[in-house]
Amino acid sequence: MKIEPLQDWRRLKKIRLEALAEAPDAFGSTHERALSYDDDNWRQQTRDLPTFVAVLNNIDVGMVRGTAADEDERSAYLISMWVAPEAGGQGAGERLIQSIVEWARAEKFDRLRLDVADENASAIALYQRVGFRPTAKVGSLPAPRQHILEHQQELLL
Repeated sequence: MKIEPLQDWRRLKKIRLEALAEAPDAFGSTHERALSYDDDNWRQQTRDLPTFVAVLNNIDVGMVRGTAADEDERSAYLISMWVAPEAGGQGAGERLIQSIVEWARAEKFDRLRLDVADENASAIALYQRVGFRPTAKVGSLPAPRQHILEHQQELLL
């Protein structure tokens, strides 16, 4: 398995739609919403959000993206983390996280944050294995899935 930066918007669209369909309660966005994006939107996401993919046998099987935090110029967010079920247990998650950690350090951020659904035990365990710790911030996914509670975790860089 290899991890590589993603710059092709068509690949981003394909893997992001797959992630949203496979794990609909793990993301703020929805599959239906993402289907409505035009090609320019996907191009813009590819330009604006550092994205890395896990590739196994020439197939994209995982992704992660990063973005600067709006509320704190010293913080970044890990977003859009997903690993296909068939690639689970092969280290893709840890390696994808490491790629975003390296990006955040190169950009001189002091901390990396993420939001994770309270019921997503496997993701929580993964994040804790690589050093993320819960903060006091809690919330929920946007409508129509506001019943899904989530909390923030943070890794000091």
